[in-house]
Amino acid sequence: MSATAHPEPLTDTEIASWAASPKPACQVAAGIARSIRSGKLEPGAAIDSNNDLARRHDCSPSAAATAKSLLTSRGLLRKQGQYYVVAGTSS
Repeated sequence: MSATAHPEPLTDTEIASWAASPKPACQVAAGIARSIRSGKLEPGAAIDSNNDLARRHDCSPSAAATAKSLLTSRGLLRKQGQYYVVAGTSS
């Protein structure tokens, strides 16, 4: 494993702020973050495609892609091949 800086943990306040944002990408990110926090999405779980997220959240695929990038930058997701998965250790 390479040594990388770990981002600051995402707070409940930040998630609530994203959910209240008028920006679709923030709203999608908040929904995914809440699913991760609740345990509905466990480490290693695959995240839906941009098109599937867009349909579910009534937004554009580019907004879904932005949401994934935002969550990756905060350490909640990681890229695995061509897919995004929930970060953390899966056992």
